[in-house]
Amino acid sequence: MAKTKKENTTRAAEHKPPQGAKHRSTWTDSAGREIEHTVKAGWEILRKTDKPAAEVFSVSYIAEKTHDRPVTFAFNGGPGASSAYLHVGTVGPRIVDFSSDGSLPRMPAKLVDNPASWLGFTDIVFIDPVGTGFSRTIETRKQGTDNGDADERRDIQDPKEFFAINRDLEAMAEFMSRWLSTNN
Repeated sequence: MAKTKKENTTRAAEHKPPQGAKHRSTWTDSAGREIEHTVKAGWEILRKTDKPAAEVFSVSYIAEKTHDRPVTFAFNGGPGASSAYLHVGTVGPRIVDFSSDGSLPRMPAKLVDNPASWLGFTDIVFIDPVGTGFSRTIETRKQGTDNGDADERRDIQDPKEFFAINRDLEAMAEFMSRWLSTNN
């Protein structure tokens, strides 16, 4: 049976991720070329059988006034490894100022410009896989229980579901598809 417009609208409204943020900035590469770009931090909702299952967090760096520019999706493997090390350790436009011997900096760590950032040749989307960084499974609420009580019952998604190889790949593919649709 086909879903009505009202049913689809209700389903889409059942879960809203936290509000993200957007900022315009300029980055300079090692040759002195400036790239104006938008930095966007936010969440995409992953679904399981048409229900929200997880919020996947990402930080995107998108160059302004460019067409047909490639997009690189960067993420570490989960569980336990967010994209932070790729983001502020190697590929992002600003990185942690490590000591010359590579040891950890004194706290608080300082961010410095990264003239070797990949932003010079591609837009970058740093993704935290489910169970890492700011990405998490979604706790859904259902009214009533099987015996008719009006008490609220919680239906908790198990994050371990996303730690399996195939599900992890499916989740990243779904995120990329949704991100590309949202960001043209």
